Amino acid sequence: MQNTDPAQLQRDYEGYVLGEIQNKIEARIREIAVWYRDKIGSVEPIDDIIERVHQEATELWRAAWRRAILQVNRVLSRLWPPAKTLILVWVGEERAKHPGTDLSGPVEDLDYIGSLATGYKGPPKQQIRFNPDSFDVDANLEAPPLAKWALKVQTPPSRPDRGRIFGRKTGIAPLNNFSNQAHAELGARVKGYNSSDPFDVAIASPDLPEQERESRATERLYRLRTTLDPANYKRMLDELDAGGYLKTGGTAVREDLTEAQFKELSVIMDKYGP
Repeated sequence: MQNTDPAQLQRDYEGYVLGEIQNKIEARIREIAVWYRDKIGSVEPIDDIIERVHQEATELWRAAWRRAILQVNRVLSRLWPPAKTLILVWVGEERAKHPGTDLSGPVEDLDYIGSLATGYKGPPKQQIRFNPDSFDVDANLEAPPLAKWALKVQTPPSRPDRGRIFGRKTGIAPLNNFSNQAHAELGARVKGYNSSDPFDVAIASPDLPEQERESRATERLYRLRTTLDPANYKRMLDELDAGGYLKTGGTAVREDLTEAQFKELSVIMDKYGP
């Protein structure tokens, strides 16, 4: 937040990637194409070789991606139904143990997230293609009773991370038993599965109130950074820092703001812009 000219960072990054990295990649591709043409004694134009290999390699990659999906699906579709039954039994037992705690809601079916599902990696890996020779698998699960248990019953309670709680960070035994079994089977049966990154299940969970406050405040500060002149933006940050609303060093909003503190912070920001 202390950087008052994010547009310059963006320009520098784009200049580096498009002006330097992309040129290096394209030059190396051309070098390889020339080597290939000379190696086989072809008279095919270099640009035609590059385009043909690109098209053929893309189809090979798609086939490998589909093969990985099918292999993973076979493992999870076999292991999940009995695991879900055990989880439902566990949920019933926990409801009986904690009758005053809301553990309502269904346990839905499993799906998975990440590059295996989408075909590309997200930030910070810049949308590069799924790698069928080395990939991990994380599942996604809508299961309100599991999320509520981790937040309300478990000691210490879990803390959601971007709307999810990873099962291995909880004490939900039947879910973690399933994750261990799935990890072992994926490692044994799925080509390219990265066994150094254990399979896990991300349980959907709303952020805590203080996390929502921190997120809302941070997003607003980033928006103001693009509308305020640097002097006013710096003045606002100094005022917020003096009030104790920012972490040490004034580089991020505190993650434990109360509702009252969030309102006080908002009043200060209101003075500088909407």
